[in-house]
Amino acid sequence: MQVERHEYTSAEKKMMVRSYTFIALQKEGLFSGKRTRELVAKSLGCSTDTAARVIAVYNASQKTDFELVRALLLQELLKAKEQYKVGVVEDSIKV
Repeated sequence: MQVERHEYTSAEKKMMVRSYTFIALQKEGLFSGKRTRELVAKSLGCSTDTAARVIAVYNASQKTDFELVRALLLQELLKAKEQYKVGVVEDSIKV
């Protein structure tokens, strides 16, 4: 069975290095008492707010295909916006 090879991007390689460094530091016990989102942010080199937003989107959809999730969220937003416009027009006619 031949495994399909994947050429890793610079960003993927950077994430590997950060993950390796994070796990090495965790083994030394340097993260006791830290919240998970803080640990994720430190491991990936992003802000805790960014980590929290990404996890919130994941928790809402349980999907890791964030482009698909973004498209679905935009679709729902547009649908809600159209419903609001129709409601506003109907209300203005009644007045």
